[in-house]
Amino acid sequence: MKKRTLKLACLRGLFNTDGCIYARYSKRYNRHKKIYRYGVVQFKFNNNFLISQLYKILKQEKCNPNKIIKDKNSFICRITDQNQVRKFFLLIKTKHPYHLKRFRKIMEGRTGFEPAATWLLQPTKSFT
Repeated sequence: MKKRTLKLACLRGLFNTDGCIYARYSKRYNRHKKIYRYGVVQFKFNNNFLISQLYKILKQEKCNPNKIIKDKNSFICRITDQNQVRKFFLLIKTKHPYHLKRFRKIMEGRTGFEPAATWLLQPTKSFT
């Protein structure tokens, strides 16, 4: 149990300092009828060993990250499935106001979104 607690604390720390959540969306073009908007959790590091360890922990916790991709001198790991994005936030329990605000904004903007946990939608007072 302590080992899992440490892994989750590491995930939370990496996300709070080096991770991000952003909205991925499309615009309607002449030939592109599909419009989508969804949240993406992303980690980007120059260290391949670190991102590989992060990927392994995410897989163990069943967050189903996408495969690691190389972008110039860095490596990127993303979680794009919306249920997994919610699960990730429930799992790490971040209190970082910036990430929580962005998560709320992205998920509330989605039609039919029902929050997985009320604490994710509560206003935060400070970063602890």
